[in-house]
Amino acid sequence: MVRVSDPVFDQHLEGIFHMENRKRTRNLASILAKEPFVDRVIPVQHRAATEDELAWIHLRNILPKST
Repeated sequence: MVRVSDPVFDQHLEGIFHMENRKRTRNLASILAKEPFVDRVIPVQHRAATEDELAWIHLRNILPKST
C-alpha cells in the first residue's frame, strides 16, 4: 500500500462540506500509522497532479486554467 501525504491536503475544500476534508484525512493517517497497516504502508513524496489526473475526479470546467 502506498500513502501520499502532505499538510496541504488538510486545506482541500476547507470550509465546504465534502467527504474529503481535514478530519477524514487525519483520521485515515492515524489508522494507517497503527497495526496492522504501519509495516505495510510505503510513504512517497507528493507532487502536483496533472490536469488529466485531476479530471479523473473533478469536472474540467471547475479546474483552474493552465498558465
